[in-house]
Amino acid sequence: MISAVGVATLLLAFQGSGPARPAKELDPGDPASVVEHAAYATRTQKNYETAFKLRMQAAGAPLEVQGKGVWLAPGVLFAESTGSGGDDKKIVRVGNQAWVYDALRQFWPTAEQCGMDGAGRGIQNPDEILAVLSRNLQSAKFVNAGEIQLTLTGDDLARIVKQGGFLWNKSCARVDVTLDGEKRIRKVACDAALVTVKNDPVHYSAEVTFVSYNGAAELRFTDEKKRPIELSQEMRQAVDASAAGR
Repeated sequence: MISAVGVATLLLAFQGSGPARPAKELDPGDPASVVEHAAYATRTQKNYETAFKLRMQAAGAPLEVQGKGVWLAPGVLFAESTGSGGDDKKIVRVGNQAWVYDALRQFWPTAEQCGMDGAGRGIQNPDEILAVLSRNLQSAKFVNAGEIQLTLTGDDLARIVKQGGFLWNKSCARVDVTLDGEKRIRKVACDAALVTVKNDPVHYSAEVTFVSYNGAAELRFTDEKKRPIELSQEMRQAVDASAAGR
């Protein structure tokens, strides 16, 4: 359970967090400026809903995951997904703390307790994706009206993929960013050639689509019988602390 001191600490953390405003005014002719301002405009919305999917193809059957999420500023993520072989996940992340629902025991252990430190990160976490884009503006170029392409490698590519066993400085990704009519991010699509330590080729593709803005309070989880899954007291305190710090 989070103590009063813990809640206060969360409040201070969220109040001090958040994306930095672009230092320069928007230049519509500069793709880096367009992406920077679009990412900022998206990250500063009160909340938004996303749909995401990924596919990783190596030797054998591909890994496929698809899901949806709700991001609540300044630091709360609700996400659920279905993966290959029926690997279903329900995740709540508040700042650096995350919980993953255990359907068998019907409770919410922390991500660390169930060996999933990366839960609610990477492609599941739209704010993390937007932060990665904002750090890689130097490669931005226009490819179509309302679409900009960037290149990723190294640690930031690792932050998106969130899988081990790859040589990140030898791996590379093309990222296509599509804007909506309000100059916010509409879709981020990643297509990567990953290099393993054994030099085995792995193809990785992923998409995050921003479905709607400022319409959802949080994602309501249900079990296989469509019964509501409630958050634990600890989780509710953390979520409410974040909301109070907006």
